[in-house]
Amino acid sequence: MEPADLNVYVGSVKLASGGVYHRTMRVVNHPLYDPDTIENDISLIQTVQAIVFNENTQPIGLPSTNLLAGTGATISGWGRSNTMDSGTAEVPDNLQYLTVDILTMDECRAERPGSNNIFDSVMCVSSPSGQGACSGDSGGPLAFDGVVQGIASFVRVPCATDVSDVYERVFSHLSWIASVTM
Repeated sequence: MEPADLNVYVGSVKLASGGVYHRTMRVVNHPLYDPDTIENDISLIQTVQAIVFNENTQPIGLPSTNLLAGTGATISGWGRSNTMDSGTAEVPDNLQYLTVDILTMDECRAERPGSNNIFDSVMCVSSPSGQGACSGDSGGPLAFDGVVQGIASFVRVPCATDVSDVYERVFSHLSWIASVTM
């Protein structure tokens, strides 16, 4: 994606109002991203103007430890609110969020026997049946204990089934993030 085609929206939980759009100057994709396996599915975005922090716009920290599993994480996004089984996409105006569990790598791999895209650099997120990430949520955060632990990579289709969604593990990419942002 070209930077001119991408805006960063901050400062609102409403998709259609209240926030501030920032034009993008640069998108840096992970140099080892593999579109066939979706390995290293993480990018960084630099905006033209600095994002001003205030009551509605706050930074989030990066993890200092590798979270292997946990309960009570939060995912959020403006992805589809219907399951993609059929019909027109339903995109909510209000930011959606959900409390989820992070599975162990053994649990994640057990859900996907023979899969070639469950690497140690990802985490699988389990949510209640009928709820979860959906198309349009990719790139969205998984927060736990006040830091961004994951970035939505690929979600189950149809959405909201009993199979977990996959998030890129931010901790696995800290050295790459530092090399790009220095």
